[in-house]
Amino acid sequence: MILKKIGHKLGLTKRNKKKLSEILYSKGIVISKSSESDMILPQIAQFGEEDYSLVVECPIAQFNVRNKNLFNSVNIGSEVLIAYQEINKITSNYVSPNFNYKKELDKVLLGYKLESARAI
Repeated sequence: MILKKIGHKLGLTKRNKKKLSEILYSKGIVISKSSESDMILPQIAQFGEEDYSLVVECPIAQFNVRNKNLFNSVNIGSEVLIAYQEINKITSNYVSPNFNYKKELDKVLLGYKLESARAI
């Protein structure tokens, strides 16, 4: 406990960690579609799997979705349900006087992790 107290006074006990939220949902609109076959050099697609990409605009963010089945089933302007998680940076520190547990001091949103997307 004495080491925790000294470290706390020196500011050495603060810890940052990334944490994912529970899965959240948001409706969005497809604002663009593209595939490697649309590109000027379609022969590049011969070396790997063709890339099918959608950009979905949601109230919280834009998501790039790479899913061939969804790509083929929606058009620009179609509604899509996005499942995502928030990526947060959590700063915590020990609480005096006993320094037995840590308290969350700060939470900063770093971005979003796409989980899934489906046509509505």
